[in-house]
Amino acid sequence: MLGVREVQAEFNSIMAKAERTSVALLVESDPGQAVVKMKDGDVFFVAVSDAARACQAIEKFKDFSTQFRALLAKLGTWVEAHRSGIKSAYLTIREHDMLFLTVQKSVEFDALLADSLSDLDLEIANGEEFNLLDLSVMAIPAVSEGSLNAFLSSGEVFTYAQ
Repeated sequence: MLGVREVQAEFNSIMAKAERTSVALLVESDPGQAVVKMKDGDVFFVAVSDAARACQAIEKFKDFSTQFRALLAKLGTWVEAHRSGIKSAYLTIREHDMLFLTVQKSVEFDALLADSLSDLDLEIANGEEFNLLDLSVMAIPAVSEGSLNAFLSSGEVFTYAQ
C-alpha cells in the first residue's frame, strides 16, 4: 500500500504529464469536499467519500451493462438452438433478479429442453463473465396468455421468440 507521500508524488507526476486534462485525486477516507463543475456551468459540492463511491458505482454499472448485453446474446443463441421445442421465451426483470422464462410448444414435459435449460443456468451462474447478474430460469408447458402473464413481471420484458 502506498503512503501519503507516494500517492502525492504519483499525483504530481500525473499532473505534470497532463496538458489539457483535469485530474483530481480522490481518497475515499478524505473527510473533505470535492467540487464538481459540469459542462453546463453548474457547480456543486460533494463529500470526497461520496464522489469516490460514485466513481466506483459508475465502473460497476459499466461492467453490469457489458455483462447484461453478453447475457442477452447468450440467451438469444440458446433460444435459436432450441427453437424447435420453444413456443416463446422471455427475459423479465424482477425486483431482485431476472427470470428467463421459456414456454414449451407442447403441454407434455420436455426432459431434453429442461436439461439444456439447467445446463444454461449452471453455465451462467458459474461464469465469471456474469458475476454481477442474478438470473433464474424456468420452463413451463404451453399455456394461455393469461396464465403466462402470471409469470411475467410488470416491469421490463424482453421477448426472444413468439
